[in-house]
Formats: sequence, C-alpha cells, structure tokens
Amino acid sequence: MNPQAQDDGGAHHDGLGSWLSYLAAHGSSMDPVVRRRVYALTLFGALTLIWLPVLSFLILSPQTYTSKFSLIMPVTGAGQSVNLESIGQATSSVTSPFSQNAVDPKVNYRAIAMSKPVLKAAAAAVELKESEFGKPKIKLVDQTALMNFELQGSSAEQAQAKAEALHSALQQRLEQLRRNEVEERERYTSASLEAFSTKLSDAQLRIVEFQKSARVVSIEQFQDITMGLEDSRRQASLARARLDSVEAQIGSLLASLGISQSQSRGLLALQQDAQFQQLLQRHAEAAALLAEHRARYGSNNFKLRDAREVEDGLRRQLHARAAALGATPDSSTAMLEALGRDSLSGDIIESLARLNAEASGLRAELATRQAQIQSDELRLREGISDATALEDLERKRQVALAVFTTALAKVDLGRSDNFASYPMLQILAPPTLPYKPDTLGTTLALAGGIAGTLFCVMGLLVLWFRKPFLQKILKSG
Repeated sequence: MNPQAQDDGGAHHDGLGSWLSYLAAHGSSMDPVVRRRVYALTLFGALTLIWLPVLSFLILSPQTYTSKFSLIMPVTGAGQSVNLESIGQATSSVTSPFSQNAVDPKVNYRAIAMSKPVLKAAAAAVELKESEFGKPKIKLVDQTALMNFELQGSSAEQAQAKAEALHSALQQRLEQLRRNEVEERERYTSASLEAFSTKLSDAQLRIVEFQKSARVVSIEQFQDITMGLEDSRRQASLARARLDSVEAQIGSLLASLGISQSQSRGLLALQQDAQFQQLLQRHAEAAALLAEHRARYGSNNFKLRDAREVEDGLRRQLHARAAALGATPDSSTAMLEALGRDSLSGDIIESLARLNAEASGLRAELATRQAQIQSDELRLREGISDATALEDLERKRQVALAVFTTALAKVDLGRSDNFASYPMLQILAPPTLPYKPDTLGTTLALAGGIAGTLFCVMGLLVLWFRKPFLQKILKSG
C-alpha cells in the first residue's frame, strides 16, 4: 500500500473521531429554546411509544381469575401379606412411591395432568374447547409430596369449575390406567395359572391312582401305624416293669413265709376252710401247752408225753385236711408252720392272692402287647415302600399346590392393591373460588411503563447536562 494513502486514511479517521468528540462535547449550534423544544418532543414521542401499548393492554385485556388447589401423595402405599399354612405365602409389601430415586411419581403425574386426554376431558366437562381451556400451572414442592395447581378463567366461577374438572379428569385417567394395568397383568398371568392348575390336577390324579392298589393310602395312616407301634412298645415296657415289680413283691412274701411259689397256691384255700382253721386253732393251743410242759417237766413226764401225743394227732389231722383241700403232701408241713405263725394273717394271704391275680393279668396284657407289636411291625415293613412313594407324590402335590395357590393369591392381592404403579392422590386443598381478579398483569404493565419512563427521562437528562463534563474531559486529555 502507498504510504501516502495510509497517511491520508489515518488522517481521515483522526479527523472523523475529532469531529465526533467535538460534536458530543459541544453539540450543535442550536438555539437553547429550539433545543428545549427538541428534547420535549423527543420525550413525548418516547413516552407515547411506551405508554400506548401499556394503556392498550390495561384497557383491552380481559380480567382473569385464578383458582388454586393442592394434591398430596401418601408417603407409603398399602400392603398385604397372606400366609397360607402348609401351602405357601403371598406377600404384597408396603412400599413408598418415593423409594426409587430415579423415578419421581410427582413428575409423572404432572405429565399426565398436562396430557391431551386429561385436558380434553376437563374441557368437555366445562363445555369449552381445548384451546379455550388452556393449560394449568403445576408446581411441585421440593422435599414434599405436594402438587399445587393453578387454573385461570374469565370469571371466578369458571376458574373454580375448570379446576374441579381438571381434578376429576386426572383422577379418572389414573383409574383408567390402573384398570388397564390390572387387565394386562391378568391377561399375562392367566396362562401361567392354567399351567399351574394342570400340574396340580395331574399330581392329585397320580395320588388317587396310587391309593387304589397301595396298602398305605395316606401318610397319616403310616404315621398312625408308627405311633401305634411305639405306643405298644411303651405299654409293653410298662407292663413288663409292673410285672417285675409284682413278682418281686410275691417273692418277698414267699421268702418271709418260707414257702415256694407252688406252695403258695394252697394257702388261700387253707386260710378260707373253716374246719382247717378250727384244727389250726386247736393245734396252736396244743403246741403252746407242749412248749410250756417242756420248759417245766422232764422228757419222761407223763404230762409232756400226753401233750406231745395231742400235738402230733392234731398235726396229722391238719395234714389230712390239707391233702383233702389239694395241698401238696410233702409241703403241707411248711404251710402248716407258716399258717401257725402269729405274723400270718388274712391280710397277708389276701395280698398274696391279689398280687398273683395282678401278675396273671399283667402276663396276659404283655402277651397281647407283644402280639400287637408283631402285627404293627409286619404292617410297617410292608407299608414302607408304599409310604415312601406316597410321600414323594404328596410332596409333588404340595409343591404344585403351593405354586398355584401363591400365584392365585398374588393375583388377588394385585387386584386389591390398585395403587402399586400409580399411587393414590388425595386432595389437600379443594379448588378455591377467587374473590378478585388477577392483578399480576396490570402490575407488570405499570411497572414496565414506569421503568421505561424513568429510563427515557434519565437518558435525556444525561444528554442535556453532558457538555460541561465532556468539555472538561477533552481539555484534560
């Protein structure tokens, strides 16, 4: 580039800048009266541009009324638990709709409330077009379960009616979504229930077919046989223990009497025979007299000989009577000695007879118990295989029943808990009836007009008083 041209261009720019600076600092050579008139006209034009739209808005815009209402979502949902004894368990746990951080049900409900089906249904309820109904303002309060709604109308009654219609349409839409969810779930689970029902029927049919030819037709029957065997063994053990105790008592009595078991059987007959008892009494008296004479006289004294002969005769009579009653001849002496003791009484004989009878009964009971034990052991051995097979079939039936019943219970619980996916909404504050129109638009329009007026006045004042300040700055520069 030509240096001269560069110098000319630089000079040109410097000259233009100097002229603009001079113009800003000194202005034009306009007469002060004319200048004031120009500033007044400029202010009037600016205020006209500002206040004409504001006044038009204030005059032409219709009045609006705002109705408000609040909805709240329960923190926890309803839950049920069904425990089917010996079958299974179906549980619907108590969950919170806010338990998942990734999903906020309030956001979902806001989207549903502003969806086209809900707004269309609400508009139809108040006989308005969807475009005339407008969209609600929904505010979600953080850290709470609250949802605040605002709807505007041309009158207080219309605003309240629109709010009520929106709330009703929202609840109806939620109910429809809940019903659709239940229907879809039932449609998908019906096939599974049919399969479970078929398995359960097959398991029950196999049990019935097995019971037709089995010796054991139920687990309870096999358990009864086992418990009966254990009871028979326990009763046999108790009978054996009682028999041993009774035999020990009999042995003790026989030892104290000095006779054997076979000898004891004749004691009761001898004790109950009146003739034998008379002879026994006379023999006892003769034996006492003989003992007295032995202590008093010598062996050759006639009184001692007479007493011995009487005692021997009575003894022979006792032996003869005992033999006649069936007592063993070679043991009658021992029995006579036993019967002649002072310690022997009717109570001892009766006790011995009672113990013998009790021992006989215990032996019969023990034999019966042993026969029952053998019978139960045979039935148990024969029924083990049937019981094992039946238990396996019953286990399969229980599993099929548990699966089917649990699935069916879950379906029923799912029907009862309609708020699992779409939690319940309760109205906290019903739609209000506004008592005065909204003033927010008027307030904003006036604030804008006043702010614009202030900016214009301040701008013109700065332009009016700029010369002294700018001239001083230029002189110092």
